[in-house]
Amino acid sequence: MKTNRVKILIIAGFVISLAAVVGFKTDGILIAQSSDTDTAVVYKKNCAVCHTAKAEKFFDLSKPDEYHAEVILNGKKGAKPPFMPEYATKGITPEQAKALTAYMRKLRTPESANTNAANSNTVGNANANVNITDNTNVNANVNTNANANVNADAIGNVNANVSANSNTSVKKIPDAELAAIYKKNCVMCHSPKAEKSYDPTMPLEEQVAAILKGKKAAKPPHMPGYETKGITAEQAEALAEYMKSLRAAGK
Repeated sequence: MKTNRVKILIIAGFVISLAAVVGFKTDGILIAQSSDTDTAVVYKKNCAVCHTAKAEKFFDLSKPDEYHAEVILNGKKGAKPPFMPEYATKGITPEQAKALTAYMRKLRTPESANTNAANSNTVGNANANVNITDNTNVNANVNTNANANVNADAIGNVNANVSANSNTSVKKIPDAELAAIYKKNCVMCHSPKAEKSYDPTMPLEEQVAAILKGKKAAKPPHMPGYETKGITAEQAEALAEYMKSLRAAGK
């Protein structure tokens, strides 16, 4: 009898250990699949040049996730360039398309996530304080203070995010660097004051797309694409603003 019990215990221990190992590996796979790291790499490689690093352009938050996933996979042609290419033919899977949509929403709405986290953490602390006392008056005071803390923390986080966002929108590229880039690549066709072959009323997104991807005119010279020559999306946006300032100063 003792021998049988020992065998049963050994077998049970082995089964439990095996289950733990399998569960750990499964969890590891799920974590790897749900990680933002790979999605961020895919986004930076394929999407950031048109949608910006914070998904602030050409991305409608009011559209459902299914719509955005479909557009990512099958592309979309608008009234004018840049057009959305098909990424299903480039190896993007439906799962990756859904992950990209969720990632873009996360990029656009970080302040909401921070505010909700602050509210949930503060409410949790308030509830913990209430549970350790039976005094009705003290409970009322704790609840009142908790509400005040929630509002203060939420407002503080929102204000911090607004400040951070406003700081990121400030042009980071010095005018001297922009002047050097403009002189090297642009002045020959556009003139020193951006008076030629340049429409300052064109939307900023179209100007950036033209700088990065190029644009064919009715007749030569055509605008070449400078993305392949090392110009980044941030530099293209700054160049567009710089040309507008040159044009305004030349009037």
